[in-house]
Amino acid sequence: MMIRIWSWLLLLASSVFAAGTIQARTLSVDLPLIPAEEQTNRLATTLAVTALNNTRSDSDTATLTGKILANLEISLNPATHEVAGVHSIEFTGGLVHMSDLSFTLSYGILLGKIEARTTGIAGFPSSPSGPGPVVGENFNTIDHMFVFNQGSVSAYGTGVMGSLFDPISQDLSEEPIEASAETEGILSVELDNIAGSQATYRVYLILPVIIAQEFPVVEGVTASFTGNGTIVASGSITIPVCLLHSDLVGDDCYVDLSDLAAFSEQWFLSSDQNPCPLLADLDGQDCLVDLNDLAIFVSEWLLSE
Repeated sequence: MMIRIWSWLLLLASSVFAAGTIQARTLSVDLPLIPAEEQTNRLATTLAVTALNNTRSDSDTATLTGKILANLEISLNPATHEVAGVHSIEFTGGLVHMSDLSFTLSYGILLGKIEARTTGIAGFPSSPSGPGPVVGENFNTIDHMFVFNQGSVSAYGTGVMGSLFDPISQDLSEEPIEASAETEGILSVELDNIAGSQATYRVYLILPVIIAQEFPVVEGVTASFTGNGTIVASGSITIPVCLLHSDLVGDDCYVDLSDLAAFSEQWFLSSDQNPCPLLADLDGQDCLVDLNDLAIFVSEWLLSE
């Protein structure tokens, strides 16, 4: 008799309600940069200057420290609280510091040299057009940019080179440097642990930084500045979660007809995929929605937290 009643309810829910869906939510995260290593959180830079038909260049590497702020749009499996998908990322601020750089470009004893320095440069990633899409774990960095708006750049010449231009001093708070390039970033969000009604997710970000700036100094003197590096940052998000496995729609922590509709859509379905894509496999044993799962659903029917 009980099974007959629930079979009728399954039929009713599937005919009256639309199928339940995993709902996306937007979460904010702080992402501190991990300690710099040889290939991460360092920016390899080169300054090249052409003057009197002669080009000289020098290179230096900066260490990057600080943190990044971002909003992530993600979907969670309401039954297991695992991440079902990451949909977008929007950089909202933070501050990344760059260690000071120095360059010496020698044109020989007769022509002299150019000395250039950076002091206290810092900046942040931004998303000027709003959230950028994430596909799998990948996103295109062209949807975002890096803005360096703190610190200064200075340069001067000696000998003949010093006579070609006046000393240069650029305050980035007044003349910021913006950098954007089309390459691939990586964003990973995974469930770390569940403690009581709190779930913690680990977030891992790989963000390439590419700078390519060309600018005239004075007539006959041009300069280019390039930088290439990879920011790696990691943080966590902790959010309250519903402990009712049967709240399949995941919008109210209440097991009602909308959840029954979601359950009915997957009734007696099975899958060989790992992890199991069936939300209604409530016992998590066989990736098959059967009477065992129905028993769990019945036990939580109309419960709320």
